Amino acid sequence: MWLYIVLAIVILALVLFGLMIDWMTRYAYDRKSPKLPKFLVNILMGYKPVNEEKQRAVREEAEKLKAQVTDEIEIKGYDGVKLIGHYYPCENPVRFVVAVHGWRSGWNYDYRTTAP
Repeated sequence: MWLYIVLAIVILALVLFGLMIDWMTRYAYDRKSPKLPKFLVNILMGYKPVNEEKQRAVREEAEKLKAQVTDEIEIKGYDGVKLIGHYYPCENPVRFVVAVHGWRSGWNYDYRTTAP
């Protein structure tokens, strides 16, 4: 009898663990902010007042990088998703860098300062 009780507890724990992992994954992918007052969310997330001049400079650098001549390389991932890369050549290279931007960001924004 005690074996059935232990087995039931283990199954329940596994189900709860699976539900928790599912919830955490959905929460992380949706990137939802916690349901807190805005000022508290800003403090917790480290937001600072927007510097318009700096933001404009960032956008300009991203646009400059996007305007550079690159070779576009396209492959199909193991899951069937089309992956597109940009080869940015330079003179007398010492090494080859493979950089991967974030899921919801763009290559020209993420590498605007490191590409040159």
